[in-house]
Amino acid sequence: MNNAFLKTCGLLFVFIVFLFSCTNQGEGNSDMIQQEVEAGNVIEHPIEEKIPYYDNDHHLIKANEPDLADITLPEDLEQLHLYLNDPSAYQQTSLELFTSGSSNTDIAFLDHSVFVVLDTRADNFFLYDVNSGQSTILAPTGRGPGDIAYTEEMRVYDNNVYIAMEDMRISSFTCHQNDCVYKETIPLDYSALSVAKVDSGLYAVLALFLNQPDSEPEIDGKSVRLVNSQGKVQEIFGDSYKTDQWILLFSINDGMIRHHKELNTYVLTYSWLPYLYIFDENLALAQSFRFENFTQGTVHYMPAVSGSSPLSPNRTTIDRIDFMGDRYALIVTTTRHQHDDTNDPEMSFSYRNDYYALDLHANESYHLGARESEKKSTIYPNSGTFIMNKDGELFQIERAN
Repeated sequence: MNNAFLKTCGLLFVFIVFLFSCTNQGEGNSDMIQQEVEAGNVIEHPIEEKIPYYDNDHHLIKANEPDLADITLPEDLEQLHLYLNDPSAYQQTSLELFTSGSSNTDIAFLDHSVFVVLDTRADNFFLYDVNSGQSTILAPTGRGPGDIAYTEEMRVYDNNVYIAMEDMRISSFTCHQNDCVYKETIPLDYSALSVAKVDSGLYAVLALFLNQPDSEPEIDGKSVRLVNSQGKVQEIFGDSYKTDQWILLFSINDGMIRHHKELNTYVLTYSWLPYLYIFDENLALAQSFRFENFTQGTVHYMPAVSGSSPLSPNRTTIDRIDFMGDRYALIVTTTRHQHDDTNDPEMSFSYRNDYYALDLHANESYHLGARESEKKSTIYPNSGTFIMNKDGELFQIERAN
């Protein structure tokens, strides 16, 4: 897969999105789509039996907020719980810093006042110092050493930054004080959607690849590769959505892979499926979870033209998984709802972010709270302060005196 192929895929996808946008407007067209579904000309996905581990005995991640009085949470999660339940006790200050949007941005702290940002839509990677108000661009756009392009995700481990890219590579940077220096590139034979560092020479990569005529189902049906620093595959695991249609893979298999060093477990999730999977050190499925409060998005696939619609407007997605302390994971979901009673495109959607704490040791989950807004936003907690990305504008949130 090369840049020209990726651009061709992008153009084809835009064409398909345009085609289906015409058929998704109006009650009459909805009836027409339903008739096509019933006639078998259009297939609605996801199909339950194609979902990985759909028939497993899932733990339920509940939407109700429990009494946390007797539960000791990591400080960042405790502060986030307090903020979500009483935002009036905090003050919000614009950093006058902008990205392409909340959905396209990864933010990670290097210390209490310095964080790095990856804007995946713009392929913009920079560092920001809250105390000085200065930002530093860390990488140009391109395919050379230290360049970035077609970025998917950024992860930080002990001041080492790893950027997964769709053009079949992972680049790493080492950060000191107010700068990050390019370290190395891990070459791959597939697109990297997400990356997790396992140890000094091993990485877990959530892969996106196109099935070839000589595909091996026992290999290509797995979505996670453990690779060394040269990109050589050591192990594979984690079932993917069962389809050989590449246009569906671009949506359904998008997700995140995480590795918890202390517990030596892997966390896998697909962003628009309501499940979270835990794999043990032997790469066997140990536990699985299902979100109770989840609006399942759907796509309509047309076999005759190998095309699909965009994801349905009313949907929930799993947007973030970050480890907190030695046993907890912070999970953030976003539920988008389309309003039918407005002609204003700026006011046609509302968003709800739900924040969950998952105890990976006890397999218990806690709903920390939710935030509703007319613009999509995400909160990143760090040492009692927060950074909020509100539709692309970054804010610092601190407790009011």
